[in-house]
Amino acid sequence: MIAPAQAPIALVLASARLVSDNGAGPSAAVMVEEERVWLTDWNRLLSMAAAHGMRPLLCRFLVGQTLVCPQPEQTKVCSTLHEFTQRNLRKNLRMTGELIILLRMFAEHGVNVIPFKGPTLAALAYGDLGLREFGDLDLLIAKTDFMEAQELLIARGYQPEVTLNAKQAAVFAEACNVMAFWHAEKEISVELHWELSPKYLPFSPDPERLRERMVPSHPGGQAVMTLSPEDLLVYLCAHGAKHVWEKLIWITDVAGLIHRHSNLDWRRVYDLAVEQRCERVLFLGLRLARDVVGVSAPSEMEMLMESDPESGRLVAKVIERLLSDSNSRNSPGADSLFIFRLQRRWPDKICSLLRMAITPSAADWLSFSNLRKLAWMYPLLRLFRLMGKLASRR
Repeated sequence: MIAPAQAPIALVLASARLVSDNGAGPSAAVMVEEERVWLTDWNRLLSMAAAHGMRPLLCRFLVGQTLVCPQPEQTKVCSTLHEFTQRNLRKNLRMTGELIILLRMFAEHGVNVIPFKGPTLAALAYGDLGLREFGDLDLLIAKTDFMEAQELLIARGYQPEVTLNAKQAAVFAEACNVMAFWHAEKEISVELHWELSPKYLPFSPDPERLRERMVPSHPGGQAVMTLSPEDLLVYLCAHGAKHVWEKLIWITDVAGLIHRHSNLDWRRVYDLAVEQRCERVLFLGLRLARDVVGVSAPSEMEMLMESDPESGRLVAKVIERLLSDSNSRNSPGADSLFIFRLQRRWPDKICSLLRMAITPSAADWLSFSNLRKLAWMYPLLRLFRLMGKLASRR
């Protein structure tokens, strides 16, 4: 029987395995289908599921489970999760409708857009728009289309995260890879990306080549062209690595995509990772999908993964954090070390650290908003801001 202190994390981890059929798990600690679980702290369970973006999957998992707890408590929490799942589905449908409108608007003005994550990821990795929590619509555009795309969003009522003139926007676009926009009335966030990853974690394939390989997805029954499963898989591994895999849902995304696309072109997946110099990033994501959710890559890819033992050590770090039942963020120093270890080659390691130190982010532009006329100073200002954060933590 799983101990009460372990029960919340065990249940959240077990719910991730709904995306696979084989039911394999990382250890006996999550084999709750075969053991009765004594759960006394339902609030902690709900809090953990929310922190990891797992509430819809947990809701589906708990239906029919036999847990050792007061029956009214389990019924109440299942009802809470069910109500959230229904609200999440309605929200996702509303955001999907807005996505369709935005895609038509951009097409009418000749702006090429590739939607990814959000509704299209829910369709490709889960086959169910309601099983994935997402908070914004992610759109990949060409860097040269940034200003026009921004003007179109503003005309529709969206406000940019950072207000910039044309000259400042050009500098911003060279340093950053994404700009967020918020529509207060619709309560919808849109993120315009012109590169798929920040400069310190290079994963920026040519958008034109990505567009050539686009495939249809059907969120909410609507046909929406998006990244191919192969391109999306490598991106999901890069995205999770960028955030140090602190949320279980990002691992579940990778596992769900692999499980639902048995005809993946694994040679293309690996070639893309090699081309972008992010093989370890790919190996780490695939190892996590296997060790946490139980979804494995083909034997040829497994052999390549085993040739990189450092990715295995990074997996152990990620799983240790997941099992620690901690929602606290890593320190900036620990995150930087994690990103440093993701690089396989010393030149890439050094370049990654330098770019993290001096490449301005949207947070830097917001922190020093009165100095935007001196945009060339932002690399130095970022360095000062990071040093200040480290000093305050110490």
